[in-house]
Amino acid sequence: MSYTPNSGLSIDESTQKLTITKKWPLSNTLIFIIIGPLLAGFCSFLVLNALDSLSYNTNLATRFIGFIYLLFPIFFTLLGCLISYIGISSFFNTTTITVEENLIRIQSGPLPLLKEKQIPKEQLKQIFVRSAQSLVKSFQLSYIDPTHQAHSLLGSFLTLSFPDFNLWEAKEIERRLESFLGISDQVVLGEEQLANRPKVAGETYSGQVEPPKETVVSAPILACPESLFLEETVDGFHVFKKWRSPSILFYGMVAIFLNIGTWMFAINSIQTSIKKGGESYLMALFAIPFMIWGLWMARVVFAMLMNTSTFHINHQELVISSGPIRVFRNYTIPLNEIVALEVLTKKLSSKNYISYYKVLALNLSQGRQIEVNHNSMMTLTDEEVIYLQEKLNRKLGLLT
Repeated sequence: MSYTPNSGLSIDESTQKLTITKKWPLSNTLIFIIIGPLLAGFCSFLVLNALDSLSYNTNLATRFIGFIYLLFPIFFTLLGCLISYIGISSFFNTTTITVEENLIRIQSGPLPLLKEKQIPKEQLKQIFVRSAQSLVKSFQLSYIDPTHQAHSLLGSFLTLSFPDFNLWEAKEIERRLESFLGISDQVVLGEEQLANRPKVAGETYSGQVEPPKETVVSAPILACPESLFLEETVDGFHVFKKWRSPSILFYGMVAIFLNIGTWMFAINSIQTSIKKGGESYLMALFAIPFMIWGLWMARVVFAMLMNTSTFHINHQELVISSGPIRVFRNYTIPLNEIVALEVLTKKLSSKNYISYYKVLALNLSQGRQIEVNHNSMMTLTDEEVIYLQEKLNRKLGLLT
């Protein structure tokens, strides 16, 4: 039985084998293909120009400053090449999911970007659909292992999910995989649901209409998101959350162009002063505020790449800490002061940019409130918010 809609999804099923192929769409591709070559080309020009200037300079101080200047465009040229490669891979690649003999094999190619995965049926307690961390609205196939830890079925690269699925595609693949492997469908807390299933021209299900699923009366499964790590020790209960998210691309691009522009201006002013004399170096003073801003943005990017927040609950207190780069304060809160744990939606806006992010807030005695992640560097997905609120409420004894 085969099925091929117009969205690049193809499903071929027999009694012995299930094969699902999905072409990588252009939603992410165009962004990377535009930004990558522009960044690589511009910075390559700066590299060649700097090398040409260094070949004519004999002054040791000038050559040293020129060498420092050269490091910036070299780094960003390599970054532009990486972004271009992601875009080219997204344009040509196809993901194939093959199921046979109680084993799922996931391969993507022809260009290598995602690793090949093999998942035994014994590791699949449940398959479900959740919102993906991507540059556009899309959905991700996930599975729960016997320890109730959630994992991405297909994998990701630099926090981005490939390929993109719309909700119907993801739910259809979930249904086919569970049916073929004999996995009973259960509701997962926070999973995406399909309200009205659209009709697609040409689709068939052995000549029969898909019957509605039976109502699930059991409690939803609470699955720990892949981005969270749990640890239970004699010292208490720990939850670890990495800060990495696609928003790092926005902060990263701002930091890149801000640092390139300001440092190039400052170094060129100093070089001109050394070569021709005069007070050209004073022009570099105008770049100082922007250099500080650029370094601050770079610090934000490194914090989002490296930082992990820890929620530690012991018998007496809740400790919330983040590191290794210090961004906001750590908290030690006695358990008897915690009244409730709620979720707030915050707005982050500027002249040309508006976004929203989730904040976990602890309501304490005497009307006090602590926002756990009170800026947008440690973003929380809806799935993470649901899980953290449910899990921490259970551990704190706040469920009624």
